[in-house]
Amino acid sequence: MKKGVMLAMMNPTSPEQEAAYNAWYEGVHVPDVLRHPGFRSAIRFRLAGEQLLEEQSTNPAPHRYLTIYEIDVDRIEDARAAMPAIARASPAFTSDSVDGPGSRAWVYEQISGPFLAEDPD
Repeated sequence: MKKGVMLAMMNPTSPEQEAAYNAWYEGVHVPDVLRHPGFRSAIRFRLAGEQLLEEQSTNPAPHRYLTIYEIDVDRIEDARAAMPAIARASPAFTSDSVDGPGSRAWVYEQISGPFLAEDPD
């Protein structure tokens, strides 16, 4: 089975909605997604306050939240077909806490790796 990842980038609709957004995303949405064919795991990230490159600090990324879903690329058609069911299963999918129109998602297939850092000790 070919491995891949789906990068899902989103924002809450406002700072006041951030707690509701995170509660929904982790408590409802991720479990719903992982019940469907082709989705293997998920890990979430929030944009760090400090960035490596100076220009990134003055021109921040458009999305504060990133979820990386591990997927079976060979089952991408199954995953695509499951998307309407995922939306129906997550009653808060169009919640006021989620900036749906601003969300983005891309699938990447693995071509090499993993590459691991050597332990300096």
